[in-house]
Amino acid sequence: MPRIANITLTAVGTDPGPYNIITVDNSSNETIVASNISQATLLGPGYSITIADNIVLIVVVSVNPACEDNALEIDVPPIP
Repeated sequence: MPRIANITLTAVGTDPGPYNIITVDNSSNETIVASNISQATLLGPGYSITIADNIVLIVVVSVNPACEDNALEIDVPPIP
């Protein structure tokens, strides 16, 4: 059964974005599920994605050429 993940950041430092959102499943397969999300969206209302039961990690990564190494990894707890 799919789940909804709402991603909201409280701070981004000096990285103006934009950002991609990537999911990683339990076989280490990565999928870009959203791209070019603005800083304002992630700091404001947040961005919702639907994730499958086998997703174990969500990564928010900057696509700004000056900040490409900026990433935030969010562990997804397993379904009990």
